[in-house]
Amino acid sequence: MEVTEEGLEDFFLAIVPMLDERQRRIVAGGIARLLGRGGVTAVAQVAAMSRNTVIDGTEEYDEGPEPSDRIRREGAVLLASP
Repeated sequence: MEVTEEGLEDFFLAIVPMLDERQRRIVAGGIARLLGRGGVTAVAQVAAMSRNTVIDGTEEYDEGPEPSDRIRREGAVLLASP
């Protein structure tokens, strides 16, 4: 099965609105792992995420399920809207 850049874009456009921040990282990390070499860069580009966020997602994906009520990581700052 071939995964195209357009297919990845369509996937992320459809799925991202349904996920919270943590879920987006983990899904992006999982897809990057499936793609193998170059996956982090490809996912970062089509998902409009930083490479570091995707790398963090791959690490969370590799750690496996860890139930948590937190969406943001410890110490993350939520900016107030104007």
